[in-house]
Order: sequence, then structure tokens, then C-alpha cells
Amino acid sequence: MKLQQVNHAISRCNACPQRLTARHRAQGLGTDRAEIIVVTENPSAPDDREGRVGAGFETAFIMKHLQRLGMPLSKVYFTALVKCFPGFTRGVGFHDFHPDAIGTCSTTHLFDEIIAIDPKLIVTVGPKVTKFFDVKGGINSVSGKIHMTDLGPVLPLVNPVSLNKQGPRQLVAFVTSLRLMKLFAESGQLEPPPLVRYVDWVAEQESAGDVVGVDLETTWKEGMASHDPAIDIWSIGYGNEWVRNVEHMRDFVPVEARGEFPFTPVFHNASFDIEFLERDGWKVPEWYDTIIEAHLLGYGPLGLKKLMPVFTGHSLKDFKSVINAKKTYEDNEEEALDYCASDAWGTKVLHDIFWPEIKKRGLEGLYDLERKVTTSIRRMERKGIPIDQHRLVELRDSMVGDIEAKRQFLNNSGVPWEKDKDFAAWFWKGREKKAPKTATSKQLSCKKDDLLAKIPENEREDGDWEYLNATPDQLAVVQARVELAQKAKFIKTYLEHWIAGDGWVHPSFNQTGTVTWRFSCSDPNLQNVARIEGVPLHHLFVAPDGWKFISVDYSLLELVVIANLSKDPVMLDAFVEDRKRKGKYKKDIHQMRVDSLLMQQFFNTASIHDDDRQRTFAKTINYGIPYGLTGYSVKRRLKLKDQETGDALVQGFFDDFKAVKPWQDAQKRHGERFGYVKTSEGRPLYVPGIFAEWGRIKSRAENQTKNMPVQGTAAEIVKEAMVRCDEAIEKFWKGMAYIVSQIHDELLFLVRDDVVDEFKAFCLTTDGMLDTRHNAPYLVDAKVGQTWGELKQVDDPFAWNTKEEREEVESEV
Repeated sequence: MKLQQVNHAISRCNACPQRLTARHRAQGLGTDRAEIIVVTENPSAPDDREGRVGAGFETAFIMKHLQRLGMPLSKVYFTALVKCFPGFTRGVGFHDFHPDAIGTCSTTHLFDEIIAIDPKLIVTVGPKVTKFFDVKGGINSVSGKIHMTDLGPVLPLVNPVSLNKQGPRQLVAFVTSLRLMKLFAESGQLEPPPLVRYVDWVAEQESAGDVVGVDLETTWKEGMASHDPAIDIWSIGYGNEWVRNVEHMRDFVPVEARGEFPFTPVFHNASFDIEFLERDGWKVPEWYDTIIEAHLLGYGPLGLKKLMPVFTGHSLKDFKSVINAKKTYEDNEEEALDYCASDAWGTKVLHDIFWPEIKKRGLEGLYDLERKVTTSIRRMERKGIPIDQHRLVELRDSMVGDIEAKRQFLNNSGVPWEKDKDFAAWFWKGREKKAPKTATSKQLSCKKDDLLAKIPENEREDGDWEYLNATPDQLAVVQARVELAQKAKFIKTYLEHWIAGDGWVHPSFNQTGTVTWRFSCSDPNLQNVARIEGVPLHHLFVAPDGWKFISVDYSLLELVVIANLSKDPVMLDAFVEDRKRKGKYKKDIHQMRVDSLLMQQFFNTASIHDDDRQRTFAKTINYGIPYGLTGYSVKRRLKLKDQETGDALVQGFFDDFKAVKPWQDAQKRHGERFGYVKTSEGRPLYVPGIFAEWGRIKSRAENQTKNMPVQGTAAEIVKEAMVRCDEAIEKFWKGMAYIVSQIHDELLFLVRDDVVDEFKAFCLTTDGMLDTRHNAPYLVDAKVGQTWGELKQVDDPFAWNTKEEREEVESEV
């Protein structure tokens, strides 16, 4: 049957009850000369209403990105698994397919389309379509890879609509995976793996070239920190375009014969690999990292096993398939050696693809900065941050006692509290369970969010939870259960792990963990530590005797960035350094907002006369609106009676700072044209969702064009300061000062007592953290303290610990 006949049959189909929910039957978009078929789930409501060919939001989104990749759309045919729109009910959402729809639609019309086109590749969008083509596994695990099926090669993709609640990283990963379609269309087949040759590396290294891929396999196991001295290198793999090599630990060059690498290595996660190479006696002054390269170019996800199929068509083995709980290195030696060499080869292949593009786009300077940041991060992670063992034990014992008291209270209440399901059933019995559209299944059980029931009636918001008339006794039970769970998790996640440690916490900092290049932190995340009432976490971190913490924090960093990027004259005037108060700005930007005529009228009308509350309102406006805060959002956050007031407060900000809105509009236009926005230093920050036709993905991307240049520029300012301070420490204060943590706009140092004043003064200069690159300077504030909590100005419940008392406790411990 010809494709024209298939589409005619689709347009006249009445085979299943799904036809009752749709006005039109969605025909495919493309010709029978296509080489690739893209199958989405079903038409969208606008498609059905307007009778469009193709299928849904996903089709338009994919088409735009394929065009940006330079792929001819004549090679692609777009169609749907189910040809009818399944229907929509306001307040409920989209309906599921009718049970007969897939069997009727897909086994006839879709198969007829596949037969008529005879594609080289089938692309499935979303889990339902992927499952129909018999690809096993969850959509996140199978997406972005070619799978062989009875119908030929199948490439599963995540449905981009499902990403509208997630961050831009997931959209970046989706768009990156589309490159595999282009690669397949150009080659017509997947590239076979190269010949594996194990050779004497010492004899062959001269012919290997100046740049060589390197990968390490270590004895690291789940739960071990990278600084653990028990970790050894098991093998070092090498690879270039024509050969893959591996050096087993038995054949390593003797330590005394080691020195600088005889070539420039390319790593995939240089921070990890260099740490162990240097520990093993090697020096690695020059290197490349394909994770940094990929992130600079806007690709993702950044894992080697995800990038290789997309850019080369070749899939590398997964680590767990080679080494796992049942198979050790020694049990599976040859395959493990091959795995190590293959990863090294893959790393070099990716570098050969990425580096020319980085040079073409003029990103070498930013790449060099990130290399220096990697070095600073390695030193910071290796040193760690000191934590007081005695305070840890005291806090744990206190929390254990509190947990036991709450457990006894819950047992006496007669409420079935131990299992989520039983507790939720008790809580919701006799009540209507209602949640907003964004609620997850976890929120529907009786957990932390149910405490919203405590909010007084006059402060409740439309669209939030159905607030319940719970009795004080019921609320006390809920509160006790939540606090018990929080504290039990806190002990397990933090305290027990730290008590068993060496007195230092070594978190991991990821410089490519966010799309704006801000650091992310894990194991533990000290940038976003869980806040539990009565738990003085920051006071657990105590500087050793003879040392102090110095915290250096940028003042109003993101607002100053907005002033400089938008060049708003009123904001720039406010952020001039005060001549009489060194290190302080001339005007208080938040007080300016409080004193504005519009805000004063609002405060008088709303009878808000408390200074602290007025300042809170001003901060919400100042920080929120430049990030896309709308009148409706202002209404919800400030609990206003109507949206009109919120709209007026938004407009008031733009009326006072007239250059901000035109700058935001210019960023949006730049994003719509190029798919990315830039920091002040020209770093591209990618917003692939900007090419969506409508919906939350589009609106979220538009907001990202406003806030990402601000966050990205702020991240660059902090990173460059970190590098300057780290290099100065190595030169002037080696062994006397350390960077021990980076928290948003703050650097935390551990400094010896005799150089505290000297080092603090250095941080306040342009050689340290003060930054004057733009019209308005980026001023910093420095604080000195014995504990981290002291710097945070948090009351110290452990302050009774005198030296004598500590020695007594120590003897008992």
C-alpha cells in the first residue's frame, strides 16, 4: 500500500471508540522517501482542533532542533502511535488511550506506514511508544541508544512534554540525543567498534601522538570517598584513534621512574583521575577533560556511556556489566582491562569531536578557567572541613533521645504511624483528599506537606492543598511523625557517617553540575543542608586549636550583576561604594524599594507598618522580579488579596529601574535566535526549551533567558575569585591557609591564627575576592570565627564546652 493510500485510510478511520474524543485523525507528516520515522504518542489538542498533520507538541519541537542541527527534514517522517486525540477534562487532565486504540490504530495504520516507508531507523518518543516496539527497560535507561528489534533499529527518546517540570539539564540531554538521528541519517549505519590491540605502551608511545585518551580503574567501592587512602589504581587505559592499550597494576612503571606524563592526557572526569595519578607518583601539568568540553558546548547527559552513542554511534560497555558485586577485577581480568582501554579510546574520540568546535567558537579562555577551577576543587576536596567529634556524639545522643520520646508519644496515640500507607489512610479518613495539579504521589500521602493544614484560614491560598479542620491532637501526631522521620534520616545520612570518619568532612564539588556553571555539592551537600528545628548543624564544624574560619561573602551579588548587565543608571548609582563606609554600597537597594511611593501606598492600604515585614516584601520584589516573578506569583508569595496588586508591584519595579525590562527582552530575543544566552564573559548558557511552540517548557525557557545570564555571571565571579585565592595561597600561605568550602556566593577558608588578619585583608582586595571588572563593584564582607555557626550568627548550644570540660569529655569518649 502506498503512503498516500495509508493516510487516506487514516483520515476515514472509525475502527475504535477513540474516534468519539477527536475531531480529526492525525495523518503523518513527510514523504515515502524518508529514511527515519519518528513516532509520538498522539495528536495534541491544538492539532485535533485545527486538523494539523503530524502529531503534537513533540513533532514541532523535534523538527526545530533537527533544523538547527542541519538535518534535512525530507529524511524524516513524523507520525503517531494513536491517531486520535484522547480527550481532556478540565480539572482532571488528559485522558488515557482507549484500550482498543493501540491495537486498532497501531497494528494497522502505523505498521502500514512503516511498510510503505521502509525506514532505516524508527525513533520512539515516550514510554508508551517505546514499549509498543518491545524495547525492554525504563525510558530513562534505554533512551539515547539504538536498540535492535524485529522491525529494525529503534532509538527511544524521552517525551519532551514530560520534562516541563524538570530543569534545563534534562532538555539539554534530550536535544543532544537528537544528534544520533543525524549521525544515522548521514552514515546509514552504526560505526563498528575498532580493532582492539594490546601493545607495549612504552615502545609505542612515540607513535601515539601528542594527545592520548586516559582512563583509570581503581579499587574504589560504593561508599568510599575519593580521598580514602585505601583506594589503589588497578589499571590505566590509553587510547587514540587507532589503538587501545592498557597497563595492568602488575606492570606499572616503578614509582622512582615516574615523572610527567610523556603526552597530554584526555580524561573524562579529570578531577578524579588526576587525584590518583598524582598520589601514585605521576605529574600531570597539562590535560583535557571531555566532561568540561561537552558542558561548554551544551551537550548532555555528560556520562561517557551516554555521549559515545550520540556522537559516534558506538556504545561502550557499562561498568556494572563488567565489575559488580559478583565479579571482581581479578575474576574478570581480561574484560576489565578491555573496558578500561575502551573508555580511554572513547574519551579521545570525543575530544577529537569537541575540541575543534570549542576553538571555532572561541571558548578556549573559558575552558582554561575551568581547568584552574578543577585544580582548586581538588585541593578543597582533599583538605575537607573539620568537624568536632564530641559535638557530633552529643548531638546524636540528644536526637536519639528525642526520637525515642516521639516514638513513645506516637505509640500512645493509638495511630498506625509506622507505615506511610496506614498513616495516610488514618489522616484522610472522612476527608476529601485534594491536591494541586503539580502534586506528586508522594505528596498525597501524609508527610511533611500535610502540615500545611496548620496554616490559618486567612492565610490559605487558592490552588494549594485542601486545608483541613484538623484537631490540635491530630496535628501534634503529624508534627511528631514528621520530626521523627527527619531526625532519623539526619542521623543516618550525616551523623553516623561523620562520627565514623577522621574528623574531617570531604564533600564532592561538581563544577558541571548545573547549566549555569554554579557548583553543585554532594556527599554531603553542604550548600543545602537539611534544616531541622533544634539541630545546630553549622556549630558542628569547629576550627582546630590555633586556626580560625574566615567566611568571605559577596554582598547582593546577583542584584549587582543585574545592574551591570542591564546598565540601569538608578541601580548603578545605588551600587557605588560608599566613601565613608568602605566595603559598603552607597544606598540600600531594599530600603529604596520600601520607600518608593507605590510600596508606601501599598503598605498603608494593607496596614503593614512593621519594618521587618516591609523589608521582606521589598526583598521578594527585588530578588524575584528580575527572575521572571509575575504578578500572580507575587500575590501567592506575599499572600495578597488580588493579582492586580501583584501586577502593580511588578510594574513599579520596572518603572523605578527602567533599563531592566528592555535588557530582559533583549535576552529573550537572543535566546530565540541562537538557542542560548551569554554571561558577561561570553559563556553560552543553553535554553533548548525556547524553541517549543507553547506550554510550560516555552514559558520556563523564557524565564531562563532572564535569570541564567545573571546566575552564570555570578558563578564566574565566584570561580575566578576562588582561583585567585587558591593560587595566592599556594604562593604565599601554603600550609597556613586553605579553601575548605564554597557555598553559593561565599568562600570558606581555614586559616592559621598568626596570619588571620593578613589573609582577611588580602581577601578584601582585588587580588583576592573584590571584583571591579564592571561599573558597579562586587564588594565582599569577611567574618572570622571558631565555628561555622559563629559565622552564620547562630546561637551555639555547645558553647559551655571549655577546654577543661572538653578534655574531660574526651577522656570519657
